[in-house]
Amino acid sequence: MFCFFLLFTSFYKYYGGLRYPPQIWGMEVISIVMFYLLQMMRLDLGARANRNEKKESMQFFTFFTLISIVFYLYFATQTTYVLIVEYIFGLIGLFFPVVELLFSLYAILLFSKIKTVN
Repeated sequence: MFCFFLLFTSFYKYYGGLRYPPQIWGMEVISIVMFYLLQMMRLDLGARANRNEKKESMQFFTFFTLISIVFYLYFATQTTYVLIVEYIFGLIGLFFPVVELLFSLYAILLFSKIKTVN
């Protein structure tokens, strides 16, 4: 939902009369699409890693979650024109990957203990 919100606000800002430097608006829209694809792959990887209890897959999930957190911070604070509503939604959206990061670190510890017991 956050990606669709970002696309909506991006089109709103562009067609609402805000002037972007050349090619910046297109680059920001492409980065939103890349963020969406990263999120879908990341969440699928996390679900599979958790279901199969694979430590290595969970480590990849943790790495992609860190990249996702960077994207959230970028969209909340560093785009060309940041609206207050984008800042608020970005901080709310940031909460979830941070919690997922903490849970994935805990899962990595548990999965490594399971491997040593077996």
